[in-house]
Amino acid sequence: MKELSLHLCRSVVASAYTGKAFVIIDSTPTFYTYDTNALFESHSKLQGFATYINRYSHNISVSHDGAHALLCDTKKNRVLLIDMENKKLKANIPYAKAPSFALFNHTSEYFIISNSIGNMTIYNTDTLDVIAQLNMPDELRTATFSDDFSKIAIAAHNKKVYIYSIATQKLLETITFDEIVEVLSFSKNNTTLLTFSRKGNVTLYSLVHKKMYRAAPHSQWPSTLAHTENKEVVLVGTRGSQVDIYTTSRGNKLGTLHFDYWGVTSIYVTSERVLVGFSDGNCIILDIQEEVQKALEALQQNRIEILAELCYMYPLLFINPQVCALINEKYKEIFSFEAKSDEQILGYDALISFIIENDAKKQELLTYIYQSNEIVSFMQEVECGNFDGACENTYKFPVLRQLREFSEFRTICHRNVSEEIELLEKDPNKFTTYREEKTHNCTACIYKILTNEETLKRVYMDFKKAVHAKNYTTMLDLVTKFPSFKQTRLYRRIMSYGEALIDKILLMMQSDHIEEAAKYAVMLSKIKPFEKTGLDFKEQITHFVTLEQASKNNDVLKVFDLAEKNPAFRTTKAFKQQLQNYQGKYGLAKVQAIKGDVAACKTILGDYFKVEHFQEKNLEILKLALLHEIKHFAPKESEKKFLDKYHEHFGWDEAYEQVCTLLQHTANTIKKLTPIETDYRELQTLIDGEKVKNKVIKKKENKSEA
Repeated sequence: MKELSLHLCRSVVASAYTGKAFVIIDSTPTFYTYDTNALFESHSKLQGFATYINRYSHNISVSHDGAHALLCDTKKNRVLLIDMENKKLKANIPYAKAPSFALFNHTSEYFIISNSIGNMTIYNTDTLDVIAQLNMPDELRTATFSDDFSKIAIAAHNKKVYIYSIATQKLLETITFDEIVEVLSFSKNNTTLLTFSRKGNVTLYSLVHKKMYRAAPHSQWPSTLAHTENKEVVLVGTRGSQVDIYTTSRGNKLGTLHFDYWGVTSIYVTSERVLVGFSDGNCIILDIQEEVQKALEALQQNRIEILAELCYMYPLLFINPQVCALINEKYKEIFSFEAKSDEQILGYDALISFIIENDAKKQELLTYIYQSNEIVSFMQEVECGNFDGACENTYKFPVLRQLREFSEFRTICHRNVSEEIELLEKDPNKFTTYREEKTHNCTACIYKILTNEETLKRVYMDFKKAVHAKNYTTMLDLVTKFPSFKQTRLYRRIMSYGEALIDKILLMMQSDHIEEAAKYAVMLSKIKPFEKTGLDFKEQITHFVTLEQASKNNDVLKVFDLAEKNPAFRTTKAFKQQLQNYQGKYGLAKVQAIKGDVAACKTILGDYFKVEHFQEKNLEILKLALLHEIKHFAPKESEKKFLDKYHEHFGWDEAYEQVCTLLQHTANTIKKLTPIETDYRELQTLIDGEKVKNKVIKKKENKSEA
């Protein structure tokens, strides 16, 4: 699997792919554009935005097509709708009582705004018409639309989920949970609701039967959810270092992706690519084009053993509609396949879990199961309440895991784990009593969900000691063996501590307290999930003296080269001083641009004109200078030729239109998606031959001066 990486200054809070480029927003907020190979193209900092962006909030959202972005400015009680193509404000929407939540629907046709007291409005993205207005009794945490846009499910901070009809704006149902729901999704056929709660529990609620049960475990605090093109699968990011892949109808986990960075804050999915953004500003782009081709070949050749292994190693294959369609076509061959290795068993389990999202195929699988010999012993164990024996049967014959009976006792097991961990944290004595009173105890859980009392209690005490001693290596080793410990307050406290260290490092660098920043970076690198981030900060800090020296010598190219390689430098005083210097020079250059003096503009900007960081602003000033050069100095008979030449390079823009109108020429209204084919920095003039002062313009200028 091809992996590309990039690093922004702060947490990645929203992202999308336009078909030609990745658009990403960080928490400063700054808008970035990267090409398909993760190479930097442009960026622009949003000015006048007063709100601090929490990395795990829903204050910022980008539409799925990458065309628009929403930003909640809680301090100024407004929401900004940004045109991402032109990086311009499309609408300033006043919204009282601190707007804190913004979200586009899957098709980008509509968006939601909500505030701190539970008021919510649904808008049409193009027209800004209000579609619906709803009121909840508490601030909402997250929301999702049904695929047919008939319903909306809204999770609030009061541990309830409200389902409304969008057409009638009436409350259809209220579902109460034990904890706050962080992210959720309707199934493809809109009959079930899949929810992920703060403690990591995954719940499936049937809107038809009004019944709730636990789905496959999640174990970590969920942070963000992304829908896929086939609509049967979602990707769920966590405040840890993983992304889980789930089916929406049955809540089956198809696989997990693990990363070296911490805190998943953004996920964007296409049919062959996934962009994952993290709380420390890192971004990973995963490309599965090669794996998709291998899976398609395996399916076409009926090599199910290869397919099963691929699905185990690369669970992202389930985001590809073509692969999923062919898996559904080949379901009979997959049903009859006998997995041999552990990798094949796990991959096969994921394949079956995906196939039975289709109700018709689910019935065929049930027929196949009930005709098998294995069903007899499994049902006998279930009737006796022998979870051990039932699990052994499902391990030997994996398709049994798709039965309702297995889901029910797995639900009991996960609920027991949550209760036991909570008791261990609060009162170990009550934990012992609880264990003694339990009627159904597994002695050796095959799926490692449960463990015996002595082991769990002993390991928890070791875990607690490791946390208090700041022995993060031991702590993480224990969490790897016992994932349920990720639900503990101790574990979450350590993870919050790591994220706080990241903020402290950036704050120290911002105030030029480099020794303090280095100290915090060392502390961060000792926490294993943050080790790579901490080492990265340490490496950047070693170059700070070089940055300071380059800034003192006004070595502009060196300063920006260092800032490109070391993103944390963008917070320093030395870097910000260069930005201020540029602003002053830009103002002077603009005066010369209006006079049509291209050479003077470049002379004033000096090395800043060569810096990639200012590409957009430099291109803007160059275009202005070239247009005014034509306006002031082009011979009358050649004006049209030079304006056409400008259009060949840059296409239509408003300044070009104004000059054409002034010189009484018809503007070419075709816009260029790629503004310039050659390096704009090499352009000196568009006028061939001698420059002649345009007397008409001169008379108009003299008249206006008089």
